Amino acid sequence: MCGASHLYRMLGHFIFVFDTEIFVLDYSALDQVHACSKFWEGCYSYCTNYRISGSLNSDKSDMVDALNKGITWIVDAMEQSEFSECLTRSMKQSLAYLQNGFHPKAEKLEMGLDKRAKELAQTIKEILELDTYWHEFISSLNITDRAKLDVAHLYYGLPAPDCDLELLVKRATEYMANAKEANKDTFSDFLNYCKALDFCKVLTRVRNLDSVGHKTIEGYNPTSEKWFIECTKGNLLLPPDEEMGNIWLEGHFEYNECIHTWFFEAADVTHVTSNINDYENILSSRSIERVQHNELLYALKYAPFLSLKWTTTDILKALENNSDSWDRMAVMAAKSENTKPKEKVRETWSADDITRELTTMYDRQGIPLSSYYKGVTARKSDLEINALFNRVCEVTDPENPRIPLVISDDISGWSPHEDRILWSKHHDYTVHTTKAPKWLKLEVIWKRMKAGMSKRGLVVRHSLDKGLFEGWTATLDSLMNVRISLFCVRKAKRAVYLFKGEAATTAGLIDDAVQAVEITVGSTLEHAQNAADCHFDTTRRIWDELGAELDVVKTIYSIHLPQ
Repeated sequence: MCGASHLYRMLGHFIFVFDTEIFVLDYSALDQVHACSKFWEGCYSYCTNYRISGSLNSDKSDMVDALNKGITWIVDAMEQSEFSECLTRSMKQSLAYLQNGFHPKAEKLEMGLDKRAKELAQTIKEILELDTYWHEFISSLNITDRAKLDVAHLYYGLPAPDCDLELLVKRATEYMANAKEANKDTFSDFLNYCKALDFCKVLTRVRNLDSVGHKTIEGYNPTSEKWFIECTKGNLLLPPDEEMGNIWLEGHFEYNECIHTWFFEAADVTHVTSNINDYENILSSRSIERVQHNELLYALKYAPFLSLKWTTTDILKALENNSDSWDRMAVMAAKSENTKPKEKVRETWSADDITRELTTMYDRQGIPLSSYYKGVTARKSDLEINALFNRVCEVTDPENPRIPLVISDDISGWSPHEDRILWSKHHDYTVHTTKAPKWLKLEVIWKRMKAGMSKRGLVVRHSLDKGLFEGWTATLDSLMNVRISLFCVRKAKRAVYLFKGEAATTAGLIDDAVQAVEITVGSTLEHAQNAADCHFDTTRRIWDELGAELDVVKTIYSIHLPQ
């Protein structure tokens, strides 16, 4: 804020006085000003030192020129749109338009690129009318496609719009109250598939049933079955569809009761107490000690107690005896995203400290089983993640004799729209592949959950008994995402548009997933086209039946034939 004649600080606000204007900023607004300033400083540094891998002699002055032209376009567009909050959203859709249109000649099959381009172009026009759109400007630059993508991300340097908190609360609570319901039959098939795959993966590694913690339906003995014998030899083979779910892992992995050391992982994040009275009104919210609003500061002063008085041992005993009395709280705040204006603003949830630590402990029980799935990137090391994506890159290598079919999924409304009852069955099953106590279930941890907010004069409370909270169960969500991709591939093979040897490489983190299927060497164009068409439809249908929605426009879908 250079040029201000006076600066005042009052009641947590900063007042900047200029010759003809006065700006009043709170902490969050001032943080945005600082972040945006650093962004543009970083952009100039990046472009001034720009190099493209393998082309050290590329002209960096072209990048500086492109950056300056991009800034000029942004300023002109802001003035033309009268500083519309929708400008960044339009620019982000233009980025999707560019990504959809890059290297169209490499797509030898019909992948719906033209249809998707028309849908994106129409969406961009509906957001905001401009003389020249961002993707048109970027396409006109005399730089490489890779450099164009760098410049296309300049919209990140613009601030996020303000939020109508009342509208946000109303929208968020309404769509969680009306969360989608999964198809029970499809979900049952999916969960049985997960159980069968998990059991076979573990049996293949240990090769001895006595070393596998498991349960079976009454009277079921698989030891003479072909699939079982192959697994004990170290060869992964799944049981027939009608036997899936008859035997499953239970109590196999060690239970990690990590809640007792929660304070060692305290971070500089929001802290919420499990006392709903603290959020009853503005006065009670303001009366909370300042250090209690920050998890790290709270831990330094009050650890090992949660919510000032609860020990972790007492918490676990109370849950086991069904005598827990604390309030479950999910405190809402607006998510700072500059591409989500007005009614598009999304919420972020912070759990009370007891619910947070219980949920973290619950989620971490998924780590042992996730280690059997290379595609689960949550809680994995950088080395493991890099190896996975190197494998995805190898699949798309032009010299690969197989035909790679790649889908990058985009799921609309992940978590708040999902079926808590059925999705928690998947999570609970996974948790109990460890020696976790029987009572450790999501419905127990989240029962009587209330949504709360006390910000800028708005105080609200609502019950939340449907939907999920994004990021709270990151490991289990990531595992489920990867399993759904594998389940889609299995359905594809059952429908015979993918052949038996056409394997998939998957990668997933919470709501994001990439699925790369290698089609058999020497396959005809007809087989590849049919596989491309059918697999996209299958993926979309399975997600829908499991209670989620695949965004067809945002999902990137590609296939390349070997050169």
